[in-house]
Amino acid sequence: MKCIVIDDDKLTRRALSKLIEQRPDFKLIGEFQDAESAIPIIKDGNIDLIFLDMVMPKMSGLELLNHFETLPQIIIVSDYTEYAVEGFNYNVTDYLTKPITKDRFSSAMDKVLERNLFEQVKSESYHSIAVKQRSGYINISTDEILYVEGFGDYVNVHLQEGRKVTVLSTIKAMEEQLSDYSFMRIHRSYIANLKKIDRIVENDVHILDRTIPVSRTYRSTLMKLFKEKKLS
Repeated sequence: MKCIVIDDDKLTRRALSKLIEQRPDFKLIGEFQDAESAIPIIKDGNIDLIFLDMVMPKMSGLELLNHFETLPQIIIVSDYTEYAVEGFNYNVTDYLTKPITKDRFSSAMDKVLERNLFEQVKSESYHSIAVKQRSGYINISTDEILYVEGFGDYVNVHLQEGRKVTVLSTIKAMEEQLSDYSFMRIHRSYIANLKKIDRIVENDVHILDRTIPVSRTYRSTLMKLFKEKKLS
């Protein structure tokens, strides 16, 4: 996870930098001695965590929080405990009091990881796609899809519990629609949900009690992604 430190105190920035270096799951990509200087990098949206001092010249930490409608996770860093309650009104992840101890820092970072995992699971749980049938459009949760089977201008979307939905779409169009999720084209006629694959045996992919083919073109890539999904 990428993080930045915003604090006008050089010793605090240095201490946080050393602590972050000891966490391989975090990467410090910027240090700032005032909040205004950090605004451009925050706007880029490529930050996962901000260590934020509350009392700084020019712009305070609270003013920075009010400057954005949405922000990455925030850990407040301050000498003043009275900012803790006010900070949590902004849904910050944690509050560190200076001087920062290693144990307290580790606890805060664990909270960041837990919250990040929760948000990922929550986001994945509610993804859905709109598909077209003769009677109109319906929404299907991507988490319910086992695999997609193509038949020319139609596809069968095979779901959990033996359900199936026939959709007016091509396999290529469905591949594009599912590209942001854990799906992969494994055959000219099949797209598989990588999270649902139980095993791969030679040229067969097993999903629950179903068996679908994987072509030689896609097999090596599928094996690599399948192993990554199992390890993650």
